[in-house]
Amino acid sequence: MLPSIKDLAMYVNKKLTELDWNNNFQKIVNWLTSGNTDIKVKSVEISQDGGLINNGSLTQSGDLSVAGNISTNGNLTVDGIISGDGSGLTGVISSAQVSYTPFTVNSGNTDVNGKGDLFDYTADVSTSIQFKVGGSYKSITFTNAKGKTTTLEAINSYDLSQTDNGTYLVYLTENATAVTLSDNGAKIYRQPTAPTSPSATDIWLDTSTEGLKSYIRQSGTWVEANIVPLGFVVVNNQKVQSATTYVYNWNGYNVVLDCPSLQTNNKPVVVVKMATNTNGWYMLFSNGYCMQGGQATCNSTKTFPIAFKDTNYYVVGTIYNNGANEAVAVYNKTTTSFSFGSENNVQVYWFAYGYAY
Repeated sequence: MLPSIKDLAMYVNKKLTELDWNNNFQKIVNWLTSGNTDIKVKSVEISQDGGLINNGSLTQSGDLSVAGNISTNGNLTVDGIISGDGSGLTGVISSAQVSYTPFTVNSGNTDVNGKGDLFDYTADVSTSIQFKVGGSYKSITFTNAKGKTTTLEAINSYDLSQTDNGTYLVYLTENATAVTLSDNGAKIYRQPTAPTSPSATDIWLDTSTEGLKSYIRQSGTWVEANIVPLGFVVVNNQKVQSATTYVYNWNGYNVVLDCPSLQTNNKPVVVVKMATNTNGWYMLFSNGYCMQGGQATCNSTKTFPIAFKDTNYYVVGTIYNNGANEAVAVYNKTTTSFSFGSENNVQVYWFAYGYAY
């Protein structure tokens, strides 16, 4: 502990003669009051009832560890790294340009149209989920709801040998290089209040405050989890039937659209993917709604281009050959296929709409 001025004066008084005292005391006074002299000590201890007041500048060249709070009315300049999750920071203004949208993938592999393309698979063949990350592909950068940005050079594959048929959200948890799959049919909610009728492993982005918080439904309660959704996959017979990458830098909240009619409580509904495959075409919206269509022959099973989350969808058909005039009926509805029935094996254009997730 540093000696007090009183201690210092008593020590000097004992050691110096009267003449020396007069000469040297003035030097001590000048030294302590001039503001031009540095004081170098090994350590400084301040009691909990005391304080450190500095009206000038304070330079710290080493590490500064603070277990309590730092309060400043001036400027605090940091050339190094501030560690921690930042959850307690308030009133902070940074000159750095923070350009990462939270709760989303920010950059990664893209297709020829510049759209996000993270899943590497062959439809109805691949028995695991592979990722186009690292190696010959770009690394992936993503930011969680709290604003922590991470870059990975690889993501582990996910084996589907124990996965039932269904549609699954694919997401990364904090500090993980392996993905997690939700339960079949799980949803992502983006709203300021907790969802009223959630299912297990549903994800909720809480938009009631800035910054955001993300939760996952576990054991009947919402548990805060720093997760980032990558997209969703449709599994059929333990194989990848289709996989969709979510739009980069889009979380359903931190967006501005030119069309106000599409905005509802900061939750715009936009098209996230339009594509075709051997089974037809489909258009997928950000809220999980899906429209799809193609051609089919009656009295045979038709597989959807992308699976619906349940059988609460609608299918209509229009006969387009033979000039036939007969009715067609839908039967054998599943989440992945349906059948048209008719008296003859007529061909039809079909159209279906419902929710994919």
